[in-house]
Amino acid sequence: MSSAEAVDFTQPPPASPPPLRSSSASFHTPLSSPSLAEPSLAEPSSSLASLSLASLSLASRKSSLAALPPPSALHLRSRALSDAQQMLASGAITQPQYDNILASAASFEPPKPPPAPPPAAQTPSPPPPPPPKPTPLQSLLSLLPSLPPPPSSSELARAEAGRARLRESRRKSRLDKARDRERGSDRASWERLLGAPGAAGAPGALGAPGAFGDGRRGGREARDLCARGIPPKVRGGAWAAMIGNGLGVTNRDFEKHERRGREMLAGRDPAVADIEADLPRTFPYLTFFHDGGEWEGRLRLLLAAHVSYRPEPGYVQGMSFLAATLLLSLEGAAAFAALANLLGGERYYKGGYAPQLPGRYGDAFEEAFGANLPLLQRHFEAHGVSRDLYLVDWRLSLFCRALQLDVAVRVWDCYLREGEVYFVRASLGLLRTLAPRLGQQDDLGGIVKLLREGVRIEADELLANISAISISGRVGGALGGGGERSGCRPS
Repeated sequence: MSSAEAVDFTQPPPASPPPLRSSSASFHTPLSSPSLAEPSLAEPSSSLASLSLASLSLASRKSSLAALPPPSALHLRSRALSDAQQMLASGAITQPQYDNILASAASFEPPKPPPAPPPAAQTPSPPPPPPPKPTPLQSLLSLLPSLPPPPSSSELARAEAGRARLRESRRKSRLDKARDRERGSDRASWERLLGAPGAAGAPGALGAPGAFGDGRRGGREARDLCARGIPPKVRGGAWAAMIGNGLGVTNRDFEKHERRGREMLAGRDPAVADIEADLPRTFPYLTFFHDGGEWEGRLRLLLAAHVSYRPEPGYVQGMSFLAATLLLSLEGAAAFAALANLLGGERYYKGGYAPQLPGRYGDAFEEAFGANLPLLQRHFEAHGVSRDLYLVDWRLSLFCRALQLDVAVRVWDCYLREGEVYFVRASLGLLRTLAPRLGQQDDLGGIVKLLREGVRIEADELLANISAISISGRVGGALGGGGERSGCRPS
């Protein structure tokens, strides 16, 4: 720069523009432009142009701006150019000086951020140590299959329940096989006692001769055979022999009253009206006795023939259960004779087949009830349960309404041999079997419903409870049977 272009720092500026905002620390740095004189900060008369030039020169120095971020350096350059324009307009600097400032500003570049250091080289991790060599015992165990986790408590309980069911199933299977063997042997014994296979159940043989002829009870062998259950194939003959034919019913009687019964049904005689009302309630689960089938016709005709045979008392509700049970084991004239002797003979239904208990019957039952089941008797008294609410129904249907048929016929096996005293014994045995459930009932309706409808009971359980009932000699004598436990029971 020539002496004519140099700025005279000794003369005051024509105007005093506002001072350039810059850091005072940057004034101690000399200008980098070779064409501009370096101002002295010690001189009190430094101008705004010299401050702007010093600031711009300072901004161009990379060493001084290294600590500033790029936006701050760009802002400083823009501010220096603005101040230079104001100084040029006011005449504080000349045009060549202003061009020199522009050139310096044009060559200015903001400092770039330092490059990121190269990533440190990752040292590969050392390989894991080799697994220890297994011992001979470990090598042997590795060949065995892995054991499952231990079972939970619920799994153990289910497994134990399954084993219990399996044991019970096997026990019942063994019992069934033993019973089959006994039935085969019992059948041969019954055929020997009856004299001829099925003789008593044949249509023309009413009361066949033999150990059970004419209603005789037989001895201890017959008692044990009845207690074990009469085989179905000989049950009809055994029942007919035990009931006997004390009324002397003949085949001619059967044919006569069967014909008369047909006429009564066809003419809708009022004497047989109750039969039609009672048939739908008779063994409702045995469909062959309903829906107009052949067995329904047989049952209706048998009941009508009996009404013709015994007009007084005629038909009583409950007779249909007795007639249907006999029809399952006997045919035609044999069933008619058995029904007539069961309802009108001297060994059964003493006091008559009627919907009320004879006086002596009820008294004998109450005495035996208190002697065998005193707690249950008090429970009945506390809830107002009288014997007429259940005992009449049991007597009229002979337990066929309260028990399932396969259990009821087992009771019949012993009742037909023992007579009326066994009905009291069986009634108390049934109450003994139902006692736990009856004790849970706290109202009259629940107790009566359970007594009339009953629950499913195993025959062996019921017969064991019946055999546990003790009948005094006085009660047995009043009912025409023996006392203590001399009745039919399993051996």
